[in-house]
Amino acid sequence: MDSEMKRKWLSYRKIFAFIAIISIAVLAIMAVTTNGYYRENPFTDASVKELTEGWTDEKGNLITFPQDADLPAGTPYRVSTIVDDFMSQQGYLLFRTDHTFVKAYLNEQEIYSFGKPEKIKIGKTPGSGWQLVSLEDAKTGDLLTVELTSPYAKYAGVVRPFIIGDKSELISYIYWKGVALTIIALIPLVVGIGLIVFPVLVTSGELRKKYLQVGITFLIIGCWGMTESRTWQIFCYSANYYWVQMLSFMCFALFTPAGVLSLKCMGYIRKEKFYRILLPVDMGTYVLLLILQLTNICDYFNSLWVVHVMMMSNVVLLGIQYFMGTKQNGMAVRVRGVLFFGLVGVGGVLDLLDFYFWDYFGNGFFCRINFVIILIFCGIYATRRAFVAYGENVEREVYEKMAYTDTLTGLGNHRKYDSDAKKLKQGEDTATILYADMNGLKPINDYQGHLIGDKALQIVASVMTEVLGEFSDLYRMGGDEFCALCYQKSKQEVIALCDQINEKLEARSSDFNTPITISYGVVEYHGKWGDDLSECLNWADQEMYKNKKAEYRRRGISRV
Repeated sequence: MDSEMKRKWLSYRKIFAFIAIISIAVLAIMAVTTNGYYRENPFTDASVKELTEGWTDEKGNLITFPQDADLPAGTPYRVSTIVDDFMSQQGYLLFRTDHTFVKAYLNEQEIYSFGKPEKIKIGKTPGSGWQLVSLEDAKTGDLLTVELTSPYAKYAGVVRPFIIGDKSELISYIYWKGVALTIIALIPLVVGIGLIVFPVLVTSGELRKKYLQVGITFLIIGCWGMTESRTWQIFCYSANYYWVQMLSFMCFALFTPAGVLSLKCMGYIRKEKFYRILLPVDMGTYVLLLILQLTNICDYFNSLWVVHVMMMSNVVLLGIQYFMGTKQNGMAVRVRGVLFFGLVGVGGVLDLLDFYFWDYFGNGFFCRINFVIILIFCGIYATRRAFVAYGENVEREVYEKMAYTDTLTGLGNHRKYDSDAKKLKQGEDTATILYADMNGLKPINDYQGHLIGDKALQIVASVMTEVLGEFSDLYRMGGDEFCALCYQKSKQEVIALCDQINEKLEARSSDFNTPITISYGVVEYHGKWGDDLSECLNWADQEMYKNKKAEYRRRGISRV
């Protein structure tokens, strides 16, 4: 594995390590926080129990939970029971509500309240969540009453089963009821963070932008999933559910434009014109919903149908354009698109049926399944793109190596020198320039042939590379001329190294029956002092030429 491949592999390993660390950290925080509650509220021998019977409404009718009284919006619904021995011993009552104001009374004395109408600044909902009512002061025979008031007809008169138990047991109950939804929410949350953070470090340009856009989408999905899973209440019982609900709505309404952005990045939107129309329409609808919400013209819950219509219409339009735009592609591409949009569309339809008619699975259940589907297809797309990008990088590296490498010696060529010299000048760094010319190549070529001459050039390149070592870039400038940019080496050190090069070359001269050495010129270049690199290279060339003439005079050779 070469150094470039090794560097890329290390970058990918960092990405995987980061995502793994974030995942472990989140799970650790969940475990530690939950354990903190356990320490404060140790387990008892009692078990959690659902109270589905033994309650009456205001008219004295017996009720079995879950219950839907089908009341008009805003109508209070009161249910009551007599505290028995088991209830008085457990300490806490737990139940879940959706967009409902809650009050609990013990012998008609208020002991619990959730949501204050005067504190609801925008919209009408106090939020949704688990209600944990303390019954520590309750005694056997006391009258326990729970009053539920929802501003929406969908939830007015809806009562879910009450659960009685120790506080720590009930917290554990919340955790396990929501653990699956929490995990589904954590996946896009962690993926989103990874896609946002790491491309900034390891990519650039358009690719970084694409990763960022997809990452933001998954972050939005993760935030919505966490607010909707209700498990977050384990960590922050003092949180303002109302603002959590607002965050949930904002993320949910933003799904469609963010999803369109991601699908464009993933290649599921083939027509640029279609994308340029659809995205502004979705964003405009989203902004309009926010304005209506902020001005209290329209409550967010009453405008959810707009979001649902927007989501389903986008799925249909995107599915049609993808299918029509891939007629020229292979069957596998079209099947993949049909499968993707088909699964997402079916999930959306099932969620709408459950929201408006069934109310069985819970809001957004199939949407969460859709997110997993999107993650899977994102993974498939990312894997395919990674292989394509890897192939393109390998091909580009091969061409770059061919363009910047001298094929005979393996050193950089003149084009490579020009590229490195440009970087050196821009960086204002310091380097020692070595310009060398091989002695003895002409007689070898004339009397032994050019193949032997090529071998001699390869030996010179090999010896120079070996002696100059690291922090030196070597180039064959053409013919028998060589150049080196030596970093962290002074002029005297490079001259000493050149003498070592000649010693090694003279030891190899017997292979050619002709002395082979190098004549060289050495000049220091200081970019920060304003030196001209081209001028320094010319000085090194002139010094080399003088040394070469002196060497030829020493040997009695009249022709250079």
